[in-house]
Amino acid sequence: MRYVVILAIFVLCPAIGLAQDTTVDIKCNGLDSGVGIDPGANAKITFDVTAGSGAGKIVDIWVVLQSPNGLFSYDGLGPYSGWNGGLKNAYYTGPLADMTDTALDGPLPDGGYIAYIAVDAWADGNLTLSCIYTSDSVDIRVGDMAFIPAGEFSMGDHFGVGSPGERPVHAVYIDAFWMDIFEVTNQKYCAYLNAAYAQGLIEVRNGVVYKAGDSEPYCESTSYNADSRIEWNDPQFKVTHGKEYHPMVLVSWYGAAAYANWRSKEGGLTPCYDLDTWECTFGAGGYRLPTEAEWEKAARGGQHNPYYLYPWGDSIDGSMANYRNSGDPYEGVTPETTPVDYYNGNQMPTGVDMANGYGLYDMAGNVWDWCNDWVDFTYYSWSPYNNPKGPASGSYRVVRGGAWYDITHDLRCAYRSYNVIDCRHTFYGFRLALD
Repeated sequence: MRYVVILAIFVLCPAIGLAQDTTVDIKCNGLDSGVGIDPGANAKITFDVTAGSGAGKIVDIWVVLQSPNGLFSYDGLGPYSGWNGGLKNAYYTGPLADMTDTALDGPLPDGGYIAYIAVDAWADGNLTLSCIYTSDSVDIRVGDMAFIPAGEFSMGDHFGVGSPGERPVHAVYIDAFWMDIFEVTNQKYCAYLNAAYAQGLIEVRNGVVYKAGDSEPYCESTSYNADSRIEWNDPQFKVTHGKEYHPMVLVSWYGAAAYANWRSKEGGLTPCYDLDTWECTFGAGGYRLPTEAEWEKAARGGQHNPYYLYPWGDSIDGSMANYRNSGDPYEGVTPETTPVDYYNGNQMPTGVDMANGYGLYDMAGNVWDWCNDWVDFTYYSWSPYNNPKGPASGSYRVVRGGAWYDITHDLRCAYRSYNVIDCRHTFYGFRLALD
């Protein structure tokens, strides 16, 4: 059985005798949460801190877990501290420079939990806090969006090795946004399917999931395609065992947009997509597929001087990404996807953590990411400077990033590909953006 963990961030009043600096800017990747944790799992909370001028100052971190039976907290020094009706705080206090990989560990008793992380900060400058949940025994993925700062970059093929559609290289300015650190997993998409089916929003015909009463296909189940990792046994969807944290595949652009709307509603946000016209309302507040320009900016990870072929540099080998014959242990059974955080430093072939400069994984390889844009291979010659959103119409939607099926040439940051909007492939997936 699995239980929901939800993350929230808030700022507490400082302790007596300490002055709180109101200029401290606290951002957390945990805007989208709601994942499972097994009772008894060794839950580990890791704080990755990037400090501004506040480096070396003191921050306090409180972790409080709430169950149906009351509140408790855990300080990592022994068995959990027990139930109590008040906020018994467990916290770490120390210089910002020393906080990387500071953990609070402990087995969680049976129950459903809401996790709160509160931050006291008395820094002299700005503090950016990224909260990432990991575990020794289960994957707990909360805080799964990265902040992509506003700014200009030069979009396109800087090396002259791509197609004419990747040129001319042109300056683009992108407003700040959030991007999924990982491609949407089978587990997350399955949760959507079960909720949507219970609400009558989707139906299954011959193993293919469609928008209820319409012809738009969303995804395929194993009863239609043995390569799917989504099993259908009316009235339930489930993920093939062991594939929970692999990226969702065999999903169309329609299915990705519909998932974005559901995720928006789950988070109390206004959906971006009209599921009758499939138009996207930018600025509505909800989740959506990234624009092609947003995707490339995010893929480059802030590396602009020099520009690289790949998110990490100009060379590539099997320790860096999942591509055709890259040598990972998941090859040989279609789809040859790897778990979404596989390249975290523990991968085979042996390599370093391959998160890019913004903390994103699999921006090259594993599966192609659907983008919101219609494709036009002349678009770069007339693209607007500010937040380009692609042509107003078209016959094909953009996909970016390359996949397990592809050669390394197709994994370049600048590489552009496309397909029809209802296409489903074992190497197509997606990740979402949030304004």
